Amino acid sequence: MANINEIMLIINIIILLSINLLTLIQTLPIILIRRFYTAPNILICNFYLCIFLSASIWALYYILSGFYPTVFIKSSFLRNMIPYFQVSFNYLIVHSLVMITINRYFIVMYPNKRFFKTLTWSFISLAAQWMVTIILSIPRLFYSIQVDIYCR
Repeated sequence: MANINEIMLIINIIILLSINLLTLIQTLPIILIRRFYTAPNILICNFYLCIFLSASIWALYYILSGFYPTVFIKSSFLRNMIPYFQVSFNYLIVHSLVMITINRYFIVMYPNKRFFKTLTWSFISLAAQWMVTIILSIPRLFYSIQVDIYCR
């Protein structure tokens, strides 16, 4: 008989995997249909990608820590990188929403500027978002490595 912690773990994993399935369903039309290649849709597709990555890393964490704790404890790479990815992918979700908001603001405030409506602008915004997220997540990586070295 499974205890309540195992049941909650399985429920969390099922929820995260269903989130991944739903984000794939939402993203496929944007990727496969050419007329959906617009700046707002590219930003929305990036948002879904961030949700997919975040749900994937959390599901991996729950699977490893719940069902394979010895693999998780023995691997210093997993102990250091999974917390880094958790923080960075959660940052990505928030920053992608901020980037969508900023892009919508520029489109509304500057309706005659065609640059803010182009795919180039959306990809510049995405690159800025990913760079800021990676830079802001680096302290978590150093903290994980420091704790791992200290605990040995």
